[in-house]
Amino acid sequence: MSMLDSAHWCPPCAGFTPKLAAAYKQATADTSFDIVFVSSDEDQSSFDEYYKEMPWKAIPFEDRNLAEKLGEKYEIEGIPSLIILKPNGTILTTDGVAELTLKGSDAIGKWAKGQSIFWSRAAQPSEYTWEDIACENCNMKPIIGDRYVCVSQCENYDICHDCKQKTVHEHDLIKYLIPSEKYSLKELLSGDGNDQILLLDKNNQKVTLDSLKNKYLGLYFSAHWCPPCRYFTPELTKLYNEAIDANLAFDIIFVSSDEDKESFENYFNEMPWKALPYENRTIKNRLAAYYNIEGIPSLIIIKPSGETLTKKGRRDIGRSKLRAIEAWSHGESVKHEPIKPEEHNWGTVTCDGCKMDPLIGLRYYCSTCGNYDLCQSCKDKGHEHELKLIDIPEDDDDDE
Repeated sequence: MSMLDSAHWCPPCAGFTPKLAAAYKQATADTSFDIVFVSSDEDQSSFDEYYKEMPWKAIPFEDRNLAEKLGEKYEIEGIPSLIILKPNGTILTTDGVAELTLKGSDAIGKWAKGQSIFWSRAAQPSEYTWEDIACENCNMKPIIGDRYVCVSQCENYDICHDCKQKTVHEHDLIKYLIPSEKYSLKELLSGDGNDQILLLDKNNQKVTLDSLKNKYLGLYFSAHWCPPCRYFTPELTKLYNEAIDANLAFDIIFVSSDEDKESFENYFNEMPWKALPYENRTIKNRLAAYYNIEGIPSLIIIKPSGETLTKKGRRDIGRSKLRAIEAWSHGESVKHEPIKPEEHNWGTVTCDGCKMDPLIGLRYYCSTCGNYDLCQSCKDKGHEHELKLIDIPEDDDDDE
């Protein structure tokens, strides 16, 4: 049996449910397998309309307590979610969506036999575990040990070491960088482990890494579509120009998360530093995995040797301005004075009362209004709902 958590209003669910229904109809005639729909819809009519598309069973919409208890029990964090259960109620796999998408009705046949599509093994002490990444060939998930990716951007093409040795792929493959290991600048910015990637300068001319010799570098992960990036880039540009005027041993390489080349080019035209060419998407993805980039903008500062100086470059710029770049250019981490709560800069947060942008000082949040923040002054004027004081983020620095 399996438990499908889905909703009519959810676009990914709308794309997945027809695939699941087709596979279910194709496979279940020969298998002892069934599905129970657990709705995350907001009203009975939406539930009714959505359930008409489904050939399996469902928990009645009015039984919201049971739906909530199941969500808590199986720790559902996003939808669609398809959890495959053994007859005794234990979990066979929580990767039902990915496995069904990968294998269609064959996945249901496997589940009915008590088997999952994905498999893995215990990691040896020297091996790295690539959480949530599956091998395209043998379906190892997570991949244990070396992980390879296609340089020609075959979509979602990752393979493990064993498959790389015995599989012939039509394009070249490169190995991902292991986050726990250290690499030289050449190794970080290379195509196949040997050839250095040429960078673009502000005149769109290609330059080598030799032009950055002996400099401390900021790897700037950013994108034209990202509002916080659009806020941060002008500030970083101003400080970069001041650093160049002061002859500091510092430069920046833009690592784009833009979705098309035109957006990349328009955004890079606003920048005075270097850039990884847009076509080097594999290198960008490899760097993002190595530095564990979970959000942008992100500014990683690395030494001329390639070692990480700090992963908190954006924070350092926000607090110490040019003094941060001065410290980096001497190989030093930035030492911050404790920030008083009434002086904290909340970056991209705006006061919904007086429109202070960014909000400076104490920040109060209204969960009833949703996405509603007030500064101290506006809070003192009164608000119809209870407000929560938001704590200043701690410096949980994971710098090397």
